[in-house]
Amino acid sequence: METAANGRDALIKLYSGLRPCLIVMDLMMPVMNGFEFRQAQLADARIADIPVVAYSGITDPAANRQLRAAAYLHKPSGPEQLAAVVRQLCPRPAHD
Repeated sequence: METAANGRDALIKLYSGLRPCLIVMDLMMPVMNGFEFRQAQLADARIADIPVVAYSGITDPAANRQLRAAAYLHKPSGPEQLAAVVRQLCPRPAHD
């Protein structure tokens, strides 16, 4: 697991070669918010396909459509909901 303090830091890590199977982000971050991050991510073909889970108190359907996220978790969702989404979007490889 890797963390970033804000959207800009996340982009720097992605541009440096980090390729997570999933990004979980809050929308309200300092420096670069989730909307700005997602716009930059979608504009770059190298990282556009990494799925994003938006975790936020924002419940505006128009904002959700704008993000084109793989999933939305509205605060105060618990760890069980997050774990279920991670299992769905980032399944572990089968072992032989």
